[in-house]
Amino acid sequence: MVARKTNDKVNSKGDSVLEIGCNQGQILHLLRSDINYTGIDVAEKCITKALKKHQDRPSANFSVINGENSQFQNNSFDSIILAHVLSVTPNPNALLQESYRILKPGGTVYIVNHFSDSHFFKTLNSFCKKLSLGVDLYFPFNVVIQSKGFNIVKQKKINFFWTYVELKKT
Repeated sequence: MVARKTNDKVNSKGDSVLEIGCNQGQILHLLRSDINYTGIDVAEKCITKALKKHQDRPSANFSVINGENSQFQNNSFDSIILAHVLSVTPNPNALLQESYRILKPGGTVYIVNHFSDSHFFKTLNSFCKKLSLGVDLYFPFNVVIQSKGFNIVKQKKINFFWTYVELKKT
């Protein structure tokens, strides 16, 4: 889903891309071969698989790193991809602040995530937690709106659950 929404835009905007929560780097094959791609994830098993899967891509780097505190230099990336990550990270505000810090001025963060502000999802979420299902269905869009230094340049509902968002660093 994120690949369809972002690959054309990422391919035309700069040469350095960071994917936070990259899993096994599934979108890498859709990006220009000369793009400097960095994929990070907290799951060591995913990074190990990504390294094996993308050995033929010397411009790709994979590391076990927490996106909330990445230790990358300020203004390091032209684009950052957050696909299905914002609502599952322990501190989404910290993730957005860190993304802002390491994104170059004028850079873009591409987000695909569920945003569910309604009372229905809040109630359903309470029910899921009581059953210990490990699912967090309630995730308000306010998290994105309140992130400092970004302008929302695009917001589009993909389907009932998923939303595509582009944030530009001011």
